[in-house]
Amino acid sequence: MKKNAIKCVAILCLSLVMYLSFRIINGIQQKKISDKNTKTIPLFSFVSMSGKKFSNLDLPNVDAKIVFNYFSPDCDHCQYMATQYFKNREKLKDILILMITIADSNSVAVFSNNYQLSSMPNIILLRDDKYDFYKIFGTMNVPSFFIYRHKKLVKKIIGETKIENILAPI
Repeated sequence: MKKNAIKCVAILCLSLVMYLSFRIINGIQQKKISDKNTKTIPLFSFVSMSGKKFSNLDLPNVDAKIVFNYFSPDCDHCQYMATQYFKNREKLKDILILMITIADSNSVAVFSNNYQLSSMPNIILLRDDKYDFYKIFGTMNVPSFFIYRHKKLVKKIIGETKIENILAPI
């Protein structure tokens, strides 16, 4: 009886180690794929606040700086960044900022109103209703920033940053 219990515990431990190893290896592979896929603006499809699909095909065909900003309306760092966007709106006017979140439309609308983002035509708020951001960009951390110039990734920032890092010439 005692031998059976020891065998069961050993099997459970081995199974747990195998499962965790699989998860780690899978995460590393996903990270490599997303790093490769984000060297240029990746294929994506999110939902605009009006409910329409917004994808890479909807981006203007210009070589302007484009910032993908993954955020949450509840995140203090994201709220700070939103105040910085509005405060620096003149300096940011030639930068397209795509703000992407998994939050519901009502939370995003309140966030947009609180930080006057709807008054900035260069900011597009998008919902990731299929939870694809992680699959595409390899992170779920908020805030996260992927900055492109000439459709090529020039800077990746995971976590809080200063507005100067968004405004910096590239």
